[in-house]
Amino acid sequence: MTTLTVDMPILHSGQAKAVAGAARFNVLECGRRFGKTLLGVNLCAETAIEGYPTAWFAPTVKIMDQAWREMKVLLVNVMAKVSEVHHRIELVTGGSIDFWSLDNPDSGRGRFYKRIIIDEASLVVTSWKRGSRPSGRR
Repeated sequence: MTTLTVDMPILHSGQAKAVAGAARFNVLECGRRFGKTLLGVNLCAETAIEGYPTAWFAPTVKIMDQAWREMKVLLVNVMAKVSEVHHRIELVTGGSIDFWSLDNPDSGRGRFYKRIIIDEASLVVTSWKRGSRPSGRR
């Protein structure tokens, strides 16, 4: 029997502190080069490895692309299926990661996830203030 391994990145002290103090809903406001995207990739990957559905949201496809590429490299040993068209990774553990661009306000609508990461959320909030926020169920 082959053991599948994932070499998860080691978190620096600031990232570890954020994880240790996490609640149900969290906002991380840090400067550039803190490693917010890496931390999000790590958290999303951990949850998917545990067998749960997860999602990554970003304001645009271009911003989403960095996390998409990092996730594919990180999870290469446990991927069962990858859809480049739908930006979806399915793992041998039964977990999955969907990547969504928020340039469509209905992205991810009607889906259920154990964990959601919103990358560059301040850019999304700015667009909501301009009136393009998603409508529908609360």
